[in-house]
Amino acid sequence: MRRSIFSRAKIELVSMPFINTIRAYFRISTRSNDIVVNKGDGSSDIPISILKNIDFTTTLNNIFIDQTYASSFTGNMLLKLLGGKKDVYSLHLTTQSNGNFNILDFGTFMSQFPNLYSFRYGFLNNFTNIIKGNLAIFPDSVQRVSIEDNGVKNNLTDVVLDLSGFSSTSNLKHFEHNSNNTSQIIKLKTIGDAAKIPAPCAYFAFNSQAGLQAATGSAISYSGGKIWASVFDTFRIPLDLKVNENTALLADMSNSIVSATGGKLVKNTGWRNYESDSYVSYLNSLGITVDITRINSDTKLNMRYIRSWSNGNSSNSLNIWSEIQALRDSPRDNVALGKNTAIYNSGHILVANTTLVTDGNFSNYYSIGAGLFYAKIDLGAVYPIRQLIHKYYFESNRYTLGSKIEVSEDGVTWTVIYDSAVSGTYLENSNGTKFINTF
Repeated sequence: MRRSIFSRAKIELVSMPFINTIRAYFRISTRSNDIVVNKGDGSSDIPISILKNIDFTTTLNNIFIDQTYASSFTGNMLLKLLGGKKDVYSLHLTTQSNGNFNILDFGTFMSQFPNLYSFRYGFLNNFTNIIKGNLAIFPDSVQRVSIEDNGVKNNLTDVVLDLSGFSSTSNLKHFEHNSNNTSQIIKLKTIGDAAKIPAPCAYFAFNSQAGLQAATGSAISYSGGKIWASVFDTFRIPLDLKVNENTALLADMSNSIVSATGGKLVKNTGWRNYESDSYVSYLNSLGITVDITRINSDTKLNMRYIRSWSNGNSSNSLNIWSEIQALRDSPRDNVALGKNTAIYNSGHILVANTTLVTDGNFSNYYSIGAGLFYAKIDLGAVYPIRQLIHKYYFESNRYTLGSKIEVSEDGVTWTVIYDSAVSGTYLENSNGTKFINTF
């Protein structure tokens, strides 16, 4: 018998693990062939016609693998891939109510799809799905990733985006994390070394209409020496890099990027200084906006106590404080947030405890009557502070009289940051006034 010169692709199986599930629900696209679903409950196999070459990071449709169970199911649904594992093109991990994935190691699960082009991941407020592991571990073939809300069980401890886990041989070109929800419990914990983002990746961005989002406990670094995509789009992440790390980041980008497209943006919430000015100028010449706050110096002042004086204002005799913030840069956070503020007159405490001045809200304020007063904040420990943001009550053309700002490590010896008796008064503005490092 003559053998055909054509051979059919080997049928291969992948497992979709579920727990306590009534409705199994997800999307999968292949390149050429259909699949057969074995629900894992003893029922007959179900042939499924699959849409071909659909990239779920750019296109969503109403075609799902959508299977129901007569009773709660825990176990593996098997997908019989008529074109083999390498035929799988795109995957969308999501669920509806009464459907729960049980992925105990994300990297191991994703290794079942060795030729995957793209995947989308998103669980909104469904905290019964179990996903564990590092979302940066997936096959080298993947070029596009879209991660949405991370509303899975134990999301802040069991699942993470660890940038250090990216493969050095990955073909990733586009990575986005999209969330419009400000709730901590569905944010994505992000850690690791941003220099490990794959070299082909021209777009790496956290996007959100509600503001850039990352979960509590997130922290990244940048070790340097990275090659960036020569045709660059966007790097935007809602986390801090230190001044020297931003210098290394921008230097690496300047050494790698030759043209720009798309968003043309570099943004993180850290600081940079004069050492990166030449790199920024080069990136600007390519049309790239560098949105990293520049400081004039690396000055830091150690302090535990902040004292702000007031003796009325140009409109009336009231003393009104709106907000005082003390920012450090490792990490960049406001260590005055929520700290107690006491109000003094002639060295005596008149108000022992108010947090209206340190609540992070520039619209709130604390007011007290006529006389010379000062507000004193105890940070609770000595911190190296890179910048103070200070706001008296804001009103057009209003300035505070007798204003003076001092800091101290021990509450005994004070360093004057600003004194209106020396430098003159200034008009307040809605965002406060910056001291120590101004830019």
